[in-house]
Order: sequence, then structure tokens, then C-alpha cells
Amino acid sequence: MPRPITPFIVPIVISTAAAVFLTVYTWRRRTTPGAKALAGLTLGTSLWLIGYAFELLGSDAATKLFWAKFQYFGIVTVPLMWLVFALEFAKKGHWLTPRNWTLAITIPLATLSLAWTNERHGLIWQEVQFNPALAFPALSLTYGAGFWVYWTFTHLVLAAGSLLIGGVLIHSLHLYRWQAGCLLIGVLTPWLANGVYILRLGPFPNLDLTPFAFVVSGTAFTLSLLQFRLLDILPVAQKEIMESMSDGVLVLDPNDRIVDLNPAAAALIGQAQSAVIGKLLSEGFAPWSVFISQNDRSRKAQTDISLKVGSALRNFDLRSTPLLDRRQQLSARLIVLRDITDLKRAEEVLARDRDQALAASQLKTELLARVSHELRTPLSVILGFTEMLQIGAFGPVTEEQKQVSEEVIGATRELTSLVDQLLDQAQLESGRIKLRSSSVNLSELIEEVLSRFQMVAQVKCLTLSAAIATDFPVAFAGDRTRLQQILVNLVGNALKFTVNGGVRVSAYRSGSKRWSLQVSDTGEGIPQAAQSFIFEPFRQVDGSTTRRHGGIGLGLSIVKQFATLMDADVTLESTLGKGSTFIVNFPLILELTT
Repeated sequence: MPRPITPFIVPIVISTAAAVFLTVYTWRRRTTPGAKALAGLTLGTSLWLIGYAFELLGSDAATKLFWAKFQYFGIVTVPLMWLVFALEFAKKGHWLTPRNWTLAITIPLATLSLAWTNERHGLIWQEVQFNPALAFPALSLTYGAGFWVYWTFTHLVLAAGSLLIGGVLIHSLHLYRWQAGCLLIGVLTPWLANGVYILRLGPFPNLDLTPFAFVVSGTAFTLSLLQFRLLDILPVAQKEIMESMSDGVLVLDPNDRIVDLNPAAAALIGQAQSAVIGKLLSEGFAPWSVFISQNDRSRKAQTDISLKVGSALRNFDLRSTPLLDRRQQLSARLIVLRDITDLKRAEEVLARDRDQALAASQLKTELLARVSHELRTPLSVILGFTEMLQIGAFGPVTEEQKQVSEEVIGATRELTSLVDQLLDQAQLESGRIKLRSSSVNLSELIEEVLSRFQMVAQVKCLTLSAAIATDFPVAFAGDRTRLQQILVNLVGNALKFTVNGGVRVSAYRSGSKRWSLQVSDTGEGIPQAAQSFIFEPFRQVDGSTTRRHGGIGLGLSIVKQFATLMDADVTLESTLGKGSTFIVNFPLILELTT
């Protein structure tokens, strides 16, 4: 005959309903860190309570024993889920390796098997009694060795989880009192309940309060985990990480209340950490709060501020970063202050050095331009009078005198060319050169330049030739003077480094709106390593004082800079021992613009 419902069933049913609700509630929010383990804990508690309720409702010993065995599905689940939750809460989830997990479930699975086969060995219950006359309708159990092994294992697991959670609490003094209170209740309740049951201190000695305690723990952890969003903040506010940082770090809740700060930030504020925790940022921290309050809390922000540290004013880079939970809701903000005083000073020194370097460069350019300009006049006079002496303008000239004057004229022309290059470089650096567009007949221009170098080619027994493509226009728009300077520098440079063979100038259309000027030689070629700097001012392949060829390393630099002014590009193809080819690719403009 069924036993009438006793008053003890009411709290069990309520607790069971609460455990089931918590299981569903936390599982729906399983994306939150720790929620899956918490759902497992409350699920195990639900199974435990369901079995306990049916045990109390059972009318005979056999029925009650069956449901006592059923409870072990929950009994072996709860401690394991407690440990998993504690590990995740303490950020030790990486300890749950397959090997460790296998070891952890070995004893619970063995205990579950022993409970369902207890009649064969009596390792869980040595003796099972039921007295229907007692006010509390529970079994009176005498436990066997297997039970005490599992009881020891369970308490070791509970102790380990409690230590992990307690360690986080000790190192997280910044938590709100409600969060801390809920966690402390969750940690202590199972221990107190189990102690009351084991020591038979309750009004009903056979009433096991442990599953009820885990309902309380589950509720407390759920509040901390989901309602207070505890685990959304802790991962970024761990004391171990923050204490090692030299930058000042604060963690603010969505209401700008200080949740945590590291020693570096406390030193900047000039107050102890414990005195600052829980205060609003605006309460005494105006230099920080003004900036932070002016920015959108959901976005990153950055600014430079100045704070008085001790007696010195120091500069800081202040950055505010929103911390979002898995639902993309603002859970906290991370404020980082980096001392950039030394960096600012270094920037000031660099800026001062840069200004001095620019001034020196400007002075060098002006000096170069002035010296070059002043040298041209006396060189022109020397060249003019020497040429007059050579042709006998001041009397008869012997053959020996002609040879000497020829040497003077050659050296003067070479020096004049160098001075012209220096003047061009100075004007390019100062930005004074402006392009002047005119009609250019390229055939005439090439012929004019080659005639200028004809004598040099003859002396070195080199050929000097030119070729213009048949589809090339007779005239086009461009700066004739700068084109001439480009060609003079390229041809002169090619002749200087060519001993056998010759130099060839070519012009052709390289596209519908582009044309190319090509100067090829059969000289010694340019090493691959030198090709990367050959267009830099004052750089030469052989920069030693014993080099065979003269010059100051400006010819190709001037070519490059003039080409850039004309929206052209210069390429080089060279092979050691076989010669070099320079190609300048210009835009083709057929009509003059006004």
C-alpha cells in the first residue's frame, strides 16, 4: 500500500524544481564561460533530488533501495561538475586533459557500478534497514568500504574546488560585496550540509541535506556567473597579470566604478588599492574621468594627458578599450596609462635634430648653388681665352703650344660640366627648377648632343650612333633643355665607362601615350649590388680616391630627378663585362598646352 505524502516531500520538490530550472537557465546561456559546467552540476543535483524524492515516497525497502541507487547518477556527477566549474572559474581549464579526465571519472564510474550491484558484495551498503514506524520515512544505511572510498574522493574533489574558488576570491578583493557573498555561500554551503548529515546533527538523522546544499550553491553561482557577469570581468582583471605590468591599468564597470587596478595605477593615483576599489572614477580622478566621460563607452579611445607624479609633471598615453561579453554587451572597460615622458623628450630631441639637419641641408644647397654659379664665370673666361690662344688670336702658336692649350680646354670643359652638375643638383634640391614646355624635334636634339661628344668618341676609337623609330612623331611637347641634360648625362656617362665598342641612342614609342629614350653601351657594366644606389647623389660604383674614372657621382642622380619632374621613370639593365642600357620612359604629349 502506498505511503502517504509526508511534509518532507515539499522542500524536496521545491528544490528539485529549482535545480531543473537552473539547469535549463544555465544551459540556454552555455556560451558564457563556466555555464556548461554549472549546468552539469545542477543537472546532477536534479537527478539526486528526484531519486531522493522517490525514495521517500517508496512504501517498501526494495523500492526505496532502487531509488537510492538511482541517486548515484547524480551523486557521481555533482562533485565532478563542481571541480570542472572551479577549474574554469580559476582559469585552469587547460588542466582538463584527456588523461586527467579519464583519471577523474574512474572512481565515480566504479562507484556507480558498485551501487547497482551492491547485493553481490555489500561494498556500498553493508546493511539496509527500513522501519515504517519512524516519523522520517528514509532508509537506515550502514556504509561499506566502497562508499567510504568514494566519500573520501568526493571530499578531496570538493576541497580542491573550494581551494580554487577561494584562491580567486582572496586575490579578487575588487569584487562587489554581492558577488563575493554569493560565491562564499556557494563554497561553504555543501561543506556545512554534509557535515550536519555525517555527524547526525540535524533533527532527522537520516535526512541528507547535501543535495539541498548544492541547489543553494548552484543558485549562488548562477547569480554570480550570469546576473553579476562575474566571469566576463575576471579574465582581464587577474591580479597575477596586472601586477607584473609597468603600465597603469584600471578595470571599470559599465557605471565607471573602479573594479580593479594594478599597483602601477595605484602609485599614479597616490592611494592604496583597497582605498580606491569600488569608487567612481570621477571621485578624485578628474584628469582621467573627463577624457573617459567624453568618449563613447562602446568604442576604443586614445589621448595624451599630463599628470603630476610626485613633484614632476609626466606625460601619459591613455587608452580606453571596451570589454564586451559574448552577447556583445559592455561588461567592463580597460583603461591603460603608459608613461611616455621619455618618448616625448626623445621626440623633441629628434625634432630639434631634424630642424638642424634641414637647416644644414638648406645651407649646403645654397652654398653649392652660389659656389657653382661663381665658378662658371672664371671658367668661361679661361675657356674663352684658351680657345683664342689656340687659334692664334694673339700671335703665332707652335704645335707644342696647341697641344698644351688642347689639354687646358679639355680640362676646363670637364670642370665646367662638373660645375653645371653641381648647380643642377642644388637647384633640384631647392625646388627652383620649373619645367618649360616647348616643341621638341627629337632627331635634331639627339644629333646636337652626339655632335658634342663626337670628338671624345673618336679619341677613344668608339662608335656613336642613333636610331629613331619610323612611327615616332616629328615633334612633341616637352622641356627641351631638361631632355638635353638627361641625354648629355647618359651619353657622357656611357662614353666614360666604355673602352671598346660604342654607344647607341634609340627612341621609340612604348605605348599609345608613352615614348622611351634608350642609351646603350658596350662598357664594363654595373655590379648588381651597385644598381640599388647608382641613382643616389654623390654615389659611385667605385668611390675610392684611386678610381680610374673621374666625376662626383651626380650625373645619374640628375637624370633620375629630371625624369621624375617629367613624370617619367628610369630603368637599368646591366651585365658585367657586356655593358649597360638605361631606358627613360616619358609621357608622350603631342600638343603644347598654354
